[in-house]
Amino acid sequence: MRLPERSAYGLLTTALGTGLLALGLAFSIQMIAAVVGPFELLAPAPEGGAPGLSVWLPPSASRDSVFETRRRARSWRAALGGHVGVREVDSLAALAADGQTVLAIGDARWLTDLEVAAVRDFVQRGGAAIASGAIAVLGPDREPRGTAAMAELLGVARIARLEGAVALAAGRRGPLSAGLEPGQRLAVRDEKGFVAVDDAAAELRWADARSPERPLEPGPRGASLRRELGAGRLVWLGAGPDLSTAGVMTPGGDFTRLTAAAFAWAARQPYAEVAAPADLAPGDAAAASLDAQLKRLGPRRHLVEVTNRGGREAQGGTLIVYLNVPVQRVELHRTILQQDEPRFKFLPGEQRLEIRLPGLAAGASLAFTLDLDLPEAGRA
Repeated sequence: MRLPERSAYGLLTTALGTGLLALGLAFSIQMIAAVVGPFELLAPAPEGGAPGLSVWLPPSASRDSVFETRRRARSWRAALGGHVGVREVDSLAALAADGQTVLAIGDARWLTDLEVAAVRDFVQRGGAAIASGAIAVLGPDREPRGTAAMAELLGVARIARLEGAVALAAGRRGPLSAGLEPGQRLAVRDEKGFVAVDDAAAELRWADARSPERPLEPGPRGASLRRELGAGRLVWLGAGPDLSTAGVMTPGGDFTRLTAAAFAWAARQPYAEVAAPADLAPGDAAAASLDAQLKRLGPRRHLVEVTNRGGREAQGGTLIVYLNVPVQRVELHRTILQQDEPRFKFLPGEQRLEIRLPGLAAGASLAFTLDLDLPEAGRA
């Protein structure tokens, strides 16, 4: 073979080999996408990491015992440490109000006027904060200061003090009560100074701890509040994980789920709960065995996983995803070829997604990718 012909043959072979390699690569990508779900090859890195939790130990709280202050801070780490990064901070000045951290106030009872103003400013500039229990009700010598500062921060007309043994109870369904069963009660340590807001539609309510059927005396009984404040978000819980009697280290424990749901709303992250079908009893063991998890894959993409952890088939149900942020459009895709495409309903006015679950055998799992189309102002 002459040299020109050999060169042309070599070029043709190289081009053919490159084409076949590219075709094989494209076919492989299609096969992988069919098995593990849609993805973006060479997509840009996520725009910022997942939000974390910063537990603030206010200088005013040091008037209490150091041991008690640290115990309260550790309770937040125990409740959320398995899901998000948790750190302790001594100053709000070290935190950027950029939505990449959620502030938890370790002990809000002693907050001074300046500290309350600092919290308000942090949230208004775009930060997120979770406070629990009474806020700014004690002075430096333990003298009562009233509830005016707390009412102003929460944006309510009245704060009521409670007497007697009380428990937190799930009230209206929503982003804060999503991790709890309807009507579920959370036992709290008997501590003086519990307070309530005058909100009949609160997602958490105070109830009598001694008898489920016995109502409390008439008056405000709201035990939670969600508030948009300036560019940021504020959550108030009647009691925090430091007052749980069940122990926040219990996997899937009551305050673990409650604080996770509160964190998700404050951080503008989705949170999921499984609702039993209407034709099944609320206490159906199979329906209750369905466990839902959301994993953040990027600023606008999440992996939704549902597993039947029970010993028998679960006859389906509805997976409710509280999106916790205004969303224009959602896309939900199966992650494996053999799995049916998900049936879902998007309720944009309520920032909620309802996914109809099929029957799921014991130990079996389903998974979907959830993509959120956010308004420009809400993009991470």
